[in-house]
Amino acid sequence: MTGTPDLSIILPCKNDWPNLHWLVPMITESLGRNHFTFEILIMDDSLSGEEIVLPHVYTIRRTGPPSLARSLHDGLILAKGNWVACMDSDGNQRPYDLEQLVLHLKKNMHGWFVAQRTYFLDPQYTWAHRLFSWFMNTLIQAVCNLPTRDNTFGLFVAPTSELRHLPLEKIFSGHGEYY
Repeated sequence: MTGTPDLSIILPCKNDWPNLHWLVPMITESLGRNHFTFEILIMDDSLSGEEIVLPHVYTIRRTGPPSLARSLHDGLILAKGNWVACMDSDGNQRPYDLEQLVLHLKKNMHGWFVAQRTYFLDPQYTWAHRLFSWFMNTLIQAVCNLPTRDNTFGLFVAPTSELRHLPLEKIFSGHGEYY
C-alpha cells in the first residue's frame, strides 16, 4: 500500500490469539472486497510471540502492565489511517459489522460510528462472563442513564484527526477491561 490508508483497525489483544487467527483474515477479506485501503494494528499485551503474516497486518508488542485502555491509546498514536476503528479481539463483533460501518463511512465521510455487540461468536464467552457483563452493563445503564446494551461498545470508527484532538492520556488510562 502506498500513501495513507483509509482506515486503521486497532485490535487490543491479551490471550486472544485463537480468535485473531480467524478474525483478522475475515476482516482483511471483507475490507478488501470493498476496495478500502487499511492497516490492522494488533496491540499485543500477551507477549506470546505469535503473529499473523498478512499484508497490512502489524503486531505491536506492548511492554508494561496489560491494559486495554493503554493498548487503545498506543494504537491511536501509531494509527496512520484517515479513520480509526477500535474493535475487540475477543470475536464478539462480526467482521460483517465492521464492513457495514465502513460502507456507511464511504457514503457519508463524517461523524463517528459506534456498534454494540448483538452476537456471541467466541466459544470462550461463558455464561459466567455473560452474567458479569450483563450485571456491569445494567449497573452502568442505571447509574449513567444510558440506553446502550454494551457500554464498552467493542467497536467504533472515528476520524483520526478528531481523535488526535482529544486528551488521549486522560481518556485511555488505567488498566481497562480485559477478561
